[in-house]
Amino acid sequence: MFDVTTTASASMSVYKEQIRDQIMPASRLPGDGVALQLAFVVGPSRAWPNLWKPTIDALGAILGHDDGAREWNARDGRITDLGLHCVVDPTVGSVVRIAIRASPAGPASLRRFHTR
Repeated sequence: MFDVTTTASASMSVYKEQIRDQIMPASRLPGDGVALQLAFVVGPSRAWPNLWKPTIDALGAILGHDDGAREWNARDGRITDLGLHCVVDPTVGSVVRIAIRASPAGPASLRRFHTR
Protein backbone atom coordinates (compact mmCIF):
# COMPACT_ATOMS: atom_id res chain seq x y z
CA MET A 1 0.00 0.00 0.00
CA PHE A 2 1.29 3.41 -0.95
CA ASP A 3 -0.06 6.93 -0.80
CA VAL A 4 1.86 9.09 -3.25
CA THR A 5 1.71 12.71 -4.35
CA THR A 6 2.77 14.20 -7.65
CA THR A 7 2.80 17.77 -8.88
CA ALA A 8 3.89 17.27 -12.49
CA SER A 9 1.88 16.97 -15.67
CA ALA A 10 1.07 13.34 -16.46
CA SER A 11 2.47 13.87 -19.96
CA MET A 12 5.97 14.48 -18.55
CA SER A 13 8.34 11.80 -17.29
CA VAL A 14 8.70 13.77 -14.02
CA TYR A 15 5.17 12.56 -13.16
CA LYS A 16 6.29 8.93 -13.42
CA GLU A 17 9.59 9.65 -11.66
CA GLN A 18 7.80 11.17 -8.67
CA ILE A 19 5.60 8.08 -8.34
CA ARG A 20 8.50 5.66 -8.88
CA ASP A 21 10.61 7.41 -6.24
CA GLN A 22 7.83 7.17 -3.64
CA ILE A 23 7.19 3.44 -4.19
CA MET A 24 10.88 2.51 -4.36
CA PRO A 25 10.70 0.43 -1.14
CA ALA A 26 8.17 -1.89 -2.84
CA SER A 27 9.01 -5.42 -3.86
CA ARG A 28 7.71 -7.07 -7.01
CA LEU A 29 4.51 -8.92 -6.19
CA PRO A 30 4.78 -12.69 -6.56
CA GLY A 31 2.71 -14.76 -8.96
CA ASP A 32 1.32 -13.99 -12.37
CA GLY A 33 -1.76 -11.90 -11.57
CA VAL A 34 -2.06 -8.63 -9.70
CA ALA A 35 -5.14 -6.97 -8.23
CA LEU A 36 -4.63 -3.21 -8.41
CA GLN A 37 -6.71 -0.34 -7.07
CA LEU A 38 -5.80 3.27 -7.89
CA ALA A 39 -7.69 6.07 -6.14
CA PHE A 40 -6.95 9.59 -7.37
CA VAL A 41 -7.67 12.87 -5.60
CA VAL A 42 -7.42 15.68 -8.15
CA GLY A 43 -8.32 19.32 -8.56
CA PRO A 44 -11.08 20.32 -10.99
CA SER A 45 -8.57 21.26 -13.71
CA ARG A 46 -7.09 17.74 -13.96
CA ALA A 47 -8.45 15.30 -16.54
CA TRP A 48 -8.14 12.27 -14.29
CA PRO A 49 -8.75 9.64 -17.02
CA ASN A 50 -5.38 10.73 -18.44
CA LEU A 51 -3.61 9.72 -15.22
CA TRP A 52 -4.12 5.95 -14.98
CA LYS A 53 -1.78 4.87 -17.81
CA PRO A 54 1.31 6.89 -16.76
CA THR A 55 0.64 5.90 -13.15
CA ILE A 56 0.68 2.20 -14.03
CA ASP A 57 3.80 2.74 -16.17
CA ALA A 58 5.57 3.96 -13.01
CA LEU A 59 4.72 0.84 -10.98
CA GLY A 60 7.67 -1.28 -12.11
CA ALA A 61 8.75 -1.86 -8.51
CA ILE A 62 5.41 -3.61 -7.89
CA LEU A 63 4.67 -5.17 -11.30
CA GLY A 64 8.23 -5.94 -12.38
CA HIS A 65 9.83 -5.52 -15.79
CA ASP A 66 10.66 -7.97 -18.55
CA ASP A 67 14.38 -8.49 -19.17
CA GLY A 68 15.70 -5.65 -21.31
CA ALA A 69 12.51 -3.58 -20.97
CA ARG A 70 12.67 0.18 -20.67
CA GLU A 71 12.02 1.76 -17.30
CA TRP A 72 8.41 2.77 -18.02
CA ASN A 73 7.45 -0.62 -19.48
CA ALA A 74 6.15 -2.21 -16.29
CA ARG A 75 4.59 -5.66 -16.69
CA ASP A 76 1.06 -4.23 -16.74
CA GLY A 77 -0.27 -7.38 -18.43
CA ARG A 78 -0.09 -8.97 -14.97
CA ILE A 79 -3.03 -6.81 -13.84
CA THR A 80 -6.09 -9.07 -13.81
CA ASP A 81 -8.24 -7.03 -11.44
CA LEU A 82 -8.21 -3.23 -11.83
CA GLY A 83 -10.19 -0.56 -10.03
CA LEU A 84 -9.92 3.15 -10.83
CA HIS A 85 -11.44 5.71 -8.48
CA CYS A 86 -11.46 9.50 -8.36
CA VAL A 87 -12.48 12.29 -6.03
CA VAL A 88 -12.36 15.89 -7.23
CA ASP A 89 -11.21 18.21 -4.46
CA PRO A 90 -10.97 21.90 -5.38
CA THR A 91 -8.49 22.51 -2.53
CA VAL A 92 -5.67 20.35 -3.97
CA GLY A 93 -4.94 22.60 -6.96
CA SER A 94 -2.56 20.90 -9.40
CA VAL A 95 -1.41 18.27 -6.90
CA VAL A 96 -2.46 14.66 -7.55
CA ARG A 97 -2.75 12.31 -4.60
CA ILE A 98 -2.88 8.62 -5.42
CA ALA A 99 -3.69 5.71 -3.13
CA ILE A 100 -2.11 2.58 -4.61
CA ARG A 101 -3.28 -0.79 -3.33
CA ALA A 102 -1.85 -3.90 -4.96
CA SER A 103 -1.83 -7.56 -4.05
CA PRO A 104 -1.32 -10.89 -5.77
CA ALA A 105 -4.54 -11.82 -7.55
CA GLY A 106 -5.80 -15.06 -6.12
CA PRO A 107 -8.31 -17.55 -7.49
CA ALA A 108 -11.20 -15.58 -5.96
CA SER A 109 -10.52 -12.52 -8.12
CA LEU A 110 -10.16 -14.69 -11.22
CA ARG A 111 -13.44 -16.55 -10.56
CA ARG A 112 -15.42 -13.36 -11.08
CA PHE A 113 -14.64 -13.52 -14.78
CA HIS A 114 -15.64 -17.16 -15.15
CA THR A 115 -19.05 -17.22 -13.52
CA ARG A 116 -22.31 -17.75 -15.41
